[in-house]
Amino acid sequence: NKKSNWREKVEKILIIQGGSDSFGIAPKIVRDLESLLLNKSIAMHVVVGPASNQSHELLNLSNKHHNQIVIHENILEMSDFLEDVDLAISSVGVVAFEIASMGIPAIHVTGVEKELETGESMSNLGVSINMGMYNSLSTQLYSTVLKLINNKFLRKRMRDNCLKNFDLSIT
Repeated sequence: NKKSNWREKVEKILIIQGGSDSFGIAPKIVRDLESLLLNKSIAMHVVVGPASNQSHELLNLSNKHHNQIVIHENILEMSDFLEDVDLAISSVGVVAFEIASMGIPAIHVTGVEKELETGESMSNLGVSINMGMYNSLSTQLYSTVLKLINNKFLRKRMRDNCLKNFDLSIT
């Protein structure tokens, strides 16, 4: 029953791929977006679940970009954690609905086919941009993140769609 705090500028990007991240997508996304950290006001917060094999690569990136890549584990109060997130890059499981219900614009990336239909549906509602199956060879994720960082009106419209479509009275 909470909303995220709206900021004109993107400062906190959430990267979350569910409780296990079986395909190790979260560290790959961080690597794909690493050059965003040249903007010192941006930080990536990566949530790794209890069943995730936290990779050495993710720890190395976090050490390399101290305070700009922050790793979180075992979050007990997800709504409290999400309050200050400006943009999320997530799988299309339960967390996608938590993100949408708080009014956070999102990009959905998945490693499993069963999430594709839900990702497309959420994109059609205007709450997210669905990238489909993760592709490490594509630069499309980076350009989509940049587009959202640089377009506060698009992010605001996505936020409004989130709050409209995932209102507690109708959900």
